[in-house]
Amino acid sequence: MKKFNIVLISLGLLFGFAGISSQPNISAKASNAVTTTSPYSVTRFSSATKKVAYYSDPKSSGVMWNFDHTKILHNLKSYPNTTWFVKNSITLQKGSSKVVYYEVYNPSQSVDGFVWRGYLKKGLNPSYKGKKMLAVSDYSELQASKFFGDNLKALSQLPADQFNYLVQSEVKSKNDSVNKIDSKLTNAAKLMVTTKVSEAKALSTAKAATTGVKKYTAFRGSASVNPQAFWLTQQNTDALAFYATLIHQTLAAVNMSGKSQKYGFYVSPNLKDNYHPNVVLLVSQN
Repeated sequence: MKKFNIVLISLGLLFGFAGISSQPNISAKASNAVTTTSPYSVTRFSSATKKVAYYSDPKSSGVMWNFDHTKILHNLKSYPNTTWFVKNSITLQKGSSKVVYYEVYNPSQSVDGFVWRGYLKKGLNPSYKGKKMLAVSDYSELQASKFFGDNLKALSQLPADQFNYLVQSEVKSKNDSVNKIDSKLTNAAKLMVTTKVSEAKALSTAKAATTGVKKYTAFRGSASVNPQAFWLTQQNTDALAFYATLIHQTLAAVNMSGKSQKYGFYVSPNLKDNYHPNVVLLVSQN
């Protein structure tokens, strides 16, 4: 008989780079054009570990978008002398097409947005005549901490399924020979969060439970990973790493026997407190 542990945890929060080169099929002018919903899904979110400089062609027709790609913020040609620094790299997907955008900001951090990476060239802007800057440098602790918080907030504003896809991908990227993610348990966790059904109903609907399952045990408690402590240990901008660490440490705490176990989870962001979203984690121990 399998034993299911249902772990409800409150999360608390942190930041590498992607590939794919394809020009976006977008014709947009520098008005603040707005669409109500994004035609793209975010399928990868990767954060810079250092400040790396880029610049655009002064004649570029490129534009800068908001995160969910629904509003044009700026025209690149309006910033012919600006050196940009990359904060994050995201992969956007529409159908079978994928395109990579860089989130960039200017040195004063007064301008920030997402630009198709094909519009950018690596290095300091040769037209810039101001204060000397480095093409590559480390973040200050204050800046890295701020960007960590910014990334938590940005991720929490994604559609729930996109957000969970990114978190699950990050969790899967950490090789784990004991704990194996299970799609049925993940679907059951999603049902518990999105439809508020009981544990038994969610497991049954997701076909995660078998006729031999008779008992469920619920554990309710605070997060096992403190976001401030995590930040002091890691001191980088990788917000997804926080979620992966929380899931893996919770799995280790639940698995007292050290035997292999299957699990699934679903995260519900807290828009009022990005440091403490809610997570339903289901664990099946053989």
